[in-house]
Amino acid sequence: MSSIGLDYAVRGDLKNAPVREIDVARLRRLWSGVAVGAVLVALLVLSAWQQLRIAELGYDILGVERDFNTEIHLREHLLLELDSLKSPALLAAQAARLELSPPDAAVSFVIERVTSSTPPDQTVIAAR
Repeated sequence: MSSIGLDYAVRGDLKNAPVREIDVARLRRLWSGVAVGAVLVALLVLSAWQQLRIAELGYDILGVERDFNTEIHLREHLLLELDSLKSPALLAAQAARLELSPPDAAVSFVIERVTSSTPPDQTVIAAR
């Protein structure tokens, strides 16, 4: 071989990079920092979620109050309509239109309530 070929005949036994040891204290500080950061991010997300939920519940309460007021207004309207339909003048006009008259005493009868009889003093139970 020539001298030029010997320059490249070096084996891979040389270590060009030194071996690095793991710094346990630095790694522990790194993970504790990551854990503190994760807790802070979780707290921020929780706080934002709570604020959003409070706003949503506020809108829901407004909707329920609006529906409640609508139902109160409808109830008042229906009660007024019921009172007007129960007026004696309107009932008399409807009875005259339908050709209704008050019942006669001879035609009407009263159904009396049936009273139950008293049970017997001694009861016999059949034995099998």
